[in-house]
Amino acid sequence: MGKIKILTLGTALTVMALVCFSTAVATPMSSTSASLWASDFKPHGAYIDELVFTVFTTSEIPQAMLALQAGEQDAYDERVLSTYLPGLVADPDIEVRVSLGSSYRVLVLNSQKFPINITGFRRAMAFGMDKYRVNTEAVGGAGVPLDSYVPVIATEWQVEDQLPTHFYEKDIISGNASLEASGFRDLDGDGWREYDADMSGDWSAGDLDDDDALLQVELWPTLEYGPAIAATSVTAEGMTEMGLHASVVEKDWNTLVNAIEAGEHWVACWTENLPVVNPPKVLYDYFRTDTPDNALYYRFSNDTIDAVLDQMNAATTQEDVKTYARQATEMLAYEQPLIVCYNDANINAYRTDEYEGFFEFAGLGVTNGGNPYVATKVRKIGGDLGGVFKYILSETLDTTSCILTSTGYEATVMQYVYETLWNLDPNTWDPIPGLAYDWDIESTSAGVGGAWVQDGQKFSFTLYDNVTWHDGTPFTSEDVKYSFDTVWPQSPQRAPEIDDIYNVTTPDDYTVEIYVNKTGYFEWAAASGGGDGGTYIVPKHIWEPHEADFTTFIPTNAQMIGTGPFKWNEYVPGEYISLLRYDPWRWDIRDVPEPPTTTTDPGTGPTTTTDETTDDGDAPGFGLFAAIAVITTAAVLSRRRRK
Repeated sequence: MGKIKILTLGTALTVMALVCFSTAVATPMSSTSASLWASDFKPHGAYIDELVFTVFTTSEIPQAMLALQAGEQDAYDERVLSTYLPGLVADPDIEVRVSLGSSYRVLVLNSQKFPINITGFRRAMAFGMDKYRVNTEAVGGAGVPLDSYVPVIATEWQVEDQLPTHFYEKDIISGNASLEASGFRDLDGDGWREYDADMSGDWSAGDLDDDDALLQVELWPTLEYGPAIAATSVTAEGMTEMGLHASVVEKDWNTLVNAIEAGEHWVACWTENLPVVNPPKVLYDYFRTDTPDNALYYRFSNDTIDAVLDQMNAATTQEDVKTYARQATEMLAYEQPLIVCYNDANINAYRTDEYEGFFEFAGLGVTNGGNPYVATKVRKIGGDLGGVFKYILSETLDTTSCILTSTGYEATVMQYVYETLWNLDPNTWDPIPGLAYDWDIESTSAGVGGAWVQDGQKFSFTLYDNVTWHDGTPFTSEDVKYSFDTVWPQSPQRAPEIDDIYNVTTPDDYTVEIYVNKTGYFEWAAASGGGDGGTYIVPKHIWEPHEADFTTFIPTNAQMIGTGPFKWNEYVPGEYISLLRYDPWRWDIRDVPEPPTTTTDPGTGPTTTTDETTDDGDAPGFGLFAAIAVITTAAVLSRRRRK
């Protein structure tokens, strides 16, 4: 383990208080896969009558906290800022939970814009940042300094402690050395660095004076959003100390995103959410030269790293994936195309005076928008059906089209209306049934099985035979085929993920076969599209009339038809979204086959039995020892929701 640095006593006491106010920790217990299937991760329909997402934007956080304390709202979907913790912790009807998260705060660097396009400049920025201080000022110490792009929660994939160099503490000496070696020098002795283009040490053609606009680097946090402002402010301070002109310019979120997509930024700040399906795939998606995320946000290019990421993407075993992911992480830590500040922790707050059954998703917490159990597990105290559960959503929806969603706020709502072929076990992140209750993976090769079969893999899914769409129309394999063949190829976000699919067949109404022309550990999750931020199955009879251009099809309230536990009711942009319980979504009354005893390990075929889970009581707390170890010390530990 690396160096451990103790934070302030005040922070320690705050977190200890949080933990002490939490309820008892749920004890893990053994369970057969059948009981897991029946009771824990497939709720027997939703319990509440109506789910209302009330929009409180970043500038309205104080009002949101007041609404929660007044009982006007029941749960908050963001991590709670330290400013509001004392009041929430003191409220006997509000529970505050702390747990390790799967998100991390990052500085997004435009690696094509001078001077960010120079590795030595990016490294100097990382050296000039005090990550311990950022963690303290941004989130009150509720995080862990981090250099790798896979947060601590993904312990199976974590290589943090194997990195040769860390950037946790401010190191102005190393930062200055990196700048000097890259041509950023004080040529006129005024204390500010110029750019010495020919590395001559003297003024010459092509050099830039420090007052040149190209050297006036701006760092952009979201308007009035404390954690982002803290991260960029500490970074700008370190850059100034090294003789660089750096300023913090707050941006309205939509303005910021538009500017980033246009390539107009130097540095932006937001939260990245780790994909809980195959976490190291994020390395490929973010930093492989020609991937959409890289081209749109990071604009980073390195042929050597590309080659390693290609090997990782083609690897068929978990061990090989780990090997290449570790190599890529080490290279990226040197190149610094994206500066990670800290692995965030979840600090969730929700009322306990009317509802119970809050359920924690590992890495996402109890009320985070990525946790689909927020609205399907809660029920009135005593177990009665009914009630209106009011959930604070921190951004309005940009679209009601599930194929155009680009933020976690939209995914938070969509996950209750639409379903995917498979879901995720909230404790282990392993695949569990969704619209399909069983699946099989097999290799294919040219010349076997007909003209459509190429070298690659076939994923066969067996669907439930009694699912209906919210308008009563039966759900069949034709809806799945249409979604993959026709709808999702028009999605700007998901089309690249399913590009390897070359055929989808439907042997009968409840069997779907998806053929891909590649092999690899990541292929199954990418092509079949379940789990975290996946490919929703949409109704063919609703979408087919609009297939000429789905990117212009924005479903009306009446066209928001899914198979999920809630059906669309009403949407008032900027104010609220209302969903109503869909009564036929009752897994305990469906005539389904006996549940399978195995789960599927993507890319390697049928695998091991899942036989452990936690009970269905209160969400697991974050034990006192673990909370103090992780949150009060900045320890070195080994679908995207941005703000």
